[in-house]
Amino acid sequence: MTQHAYVQVNNPFGEGWAETVIYRNDGANQMAQARYIGIFNDPNDMGMFLVMNIPIAVFFLVSAKGWLMKGVYLLTTIFLVFGIYWTGSRGSLLGLLAVLFAFFYLRFGKIKSILLAGISLPVILVAMGSFRTISKDDESSMQRLTAWYEGIQMLLHRPLFGFGKERFLEYHSKLAHNSFVTVMSELGIIGYTLWMSFVLLIFLMLLRIIKLKSDPVSSDISIKQEVTLAVFILVSIIGYCSTAFFISRSYIMFFYIFAAMAAASFIRVSKAKPELQLEITGKDLLKVGLLSLVSLVLLYIIIITLLRI
Repeated sequence: MTQHAYVQVNNPFGEGWAETVIYRNDGANQMAQARYIGIFNDPNDMGMFLVMNIPIAVFFLVSAKGWLMKGVYLLTTIFLVFGIYWTGSRGSLLGLLAVLFAFFYLRFGKIKSILLAGISLPVILVAMGSFRTISKDDESSMQRLTAWYEGIQMLLHRPLFGFGKERFLEYHSKLAHNSFVTVMSELGIIGYTLWMSFVLLIFLMLLRIIKLKSDPVSSDISIKQEVTLAVFILVSIIGYCSTAFFISRSYIMFFYIFAAMAAASFIRVSKAKPELQLEITGKDLLKVGLLSLVSLVLLYIIIITLLRI
């Protein structure tokens, strides 16, 4: 996929063996955005997929035994980063930054992560400057904010069940460019609560596994591997959620594949160590349901605040 992107951006006509780049205006300039085929035909889809796979590549990097395999996975990680750059997807760039911050936070803690983020800010600004313009005042950003506001109006008009899955474009000229707004407007409060509860349950399962790191049971090699894997899947999901806030990919297939990976890990640990009583209770479901409703209110506040800035 990244090799195809390299061929595209270095071809004078933007052609690869399967697809051509998408040319989009960025102010007075024109930018080429690499893409692939099938469900990755859109640069945003391809970028999101690459963002979510960086933690998996790093997992294999830290788990590899020999230097040869470590070199292979290191190169894979670097190619994935370049692939994100070649897509020109702003949402994917922000998702990559969220993934990097999550890595730093889990590895070094809150204080060191904030300091490192501050030190890295100049590099981040240079990287962002080489992408399409990221500003509230550019036309694309204003279109997004308008679409988000339209999503709020759709929710207010049909609050319970929304207007129906994949029907946003029937009521607005452009996509919402926000997966959370898309679900909110298309599925209503009930659908959003169910979808967001699903997302939060993924976080809950992974965090429960990660907490076993401080438990004596983590001395078991298989459990230790599951804890390590859970950390990297968690970062992948963080990458999805960060990217999804800027593109409409609520129902994209590969997100649910990663969700299945998280659930499978949770089930493996619960079956391997039944004495841990690792399970999702009715109380847990109630909590994530309430948190989902709170997130809906926060989403509304964020959109209204951005519109007033």
